[in-house]
Amino acid sequence: MVKVAKKAKSRDKQPTQKDIKQPDQFVETSTKGAEWLNENRNAVIVVCLTIFAVALGIYTFFYFNDSSKREATTALGEALKLYNAEVTEKKPTDDSQKTFKTSKEKFTASITAFEKVIKKYGKTRAALIAHLFTGNSYMQLSKCDKAIPHYKKFKAGLSPEDPMYYLGANGLAYCLESTGKAKEGLKILDSVQEKGPAYTKAFALMRLAEYYQHKGNNKQARKYYEKLAKDKSSFQAEAKKRLAVLP
Repeated sequence: MVKVAKKAKSRDKQPTQKDIKQPDQFVETSTKGAEWLNENRNAVIVVCLTIFAVALGIYTFFYFNDSSKREATTALGEALKLYNAEVTEKKPTDDSQKTFKTSKEKFTASITAFEKVIKKYGKTRAALIAHLFTGNSYMQLSKCDKAIPHYKKFKAGLSPEDPMYYLGANGLAYCLESTGKAKEGLKILDSVQEKGPAYTKAFALMRLAEYYQHKGNNKQARKYYEKLAKDKSSFQAEAKKRLAVLP
């Protein structure tokens, strides 16, 4: 999945108000959003690994339970291999293992593969999942304007009772914020943090807290940080540190 070469920063250092008051990553530009993804890489990796595991589970289910969808799910599986490929300068030890020198190359190749699945198998579950990963790939390339239609199609094809629905909702909210549609994005994030599964709920709570803190609405920011501080998620320790310095 999303692999980041840089080592995670130590969380032992107490953050200051200057550290926390970063530019509005969720409203200004998709480039700022990419920076936020890098700064919060550990949590993002957890979410992305969950996405990948869920997708592979669905892939396997359809492969063995509906032979008519076998070709579509096989194509999806091959596309997922590109999405999950390692970014490295080293040559793979296994000839069957695909690697890329840059993230740009990796996600560009992923988009091509997923869009082929969508075009050829448009009415299948495999194509629906391909919309999610196409959106994720465009987001990683800071092209949220192109990611939004794919996230919308993915969400439209699922019921809110489906846990995967919230994976698309999270991505859509992020991209809406990044393209200047903060109000719409915040509404979706609120829905995710209220109804979504644990692995997307914490992600949404942190983004909401940071958004309101940057806007100077410390009351709202505190509300979301306190929820995070009570949850046993990868954001819990960071939320407690930020609460300690919040006015």
